[in-house]
Amino acid sequence: MRFSTKARYGLRLVIRIATECASTGTSHRPIPLWRLAKKEHMSKKYVEHIVSQLERAGILKGFRGPTGGYCLARHPRKITVREVIEATEGIRPNVCTQSLTDCPFYPYSMECKARPFWVELENVIRNYLESVTIQSLSRGTESKRMPKRRSGK
Repeated sequence: MRFSTKARYGLRLVIRIATECASTGTSHRPIPLWRLAKKEHMSKKYVEHIVSQLERAGILKGFRGPTGGYCLARHPRKITVREVIEATEGIRPNVCTQSLTDCPFYPYSMECKARPFWVELENVIRNYLESVTIQSLSRGTESKRMPKRRSGK
């Protein structure tokens, strides 16, 4: 499965902010845009673009002025990976998982034996993305949940 660079970078930025700011900005200093770009090895312009999408989605809160920057708009346990991905690129469902009439093979899609697999896979992915919080990623606890990867032999 592939996600866009914007989604991957967005997730990295939110995790960085959660790690360094870990608050809604009331008791911790916001992280300046330039520092986010430097620490994550991204261009400032690209970070600015991603951060504005995350702010519009209610994930980040921006602060203006000489001590301005960004903090999380909500507690990291209340922000899911799915929200971050949807804010940066959106999640497009597989054509096979939408209504039967959307299938390029309709009306034959009613007989498709593979469709239930694609529908269930999409549900599993969506549920997993919804179950993983920024807090678990920033603390490193999510990696303990991940199954060991099998070799491709």
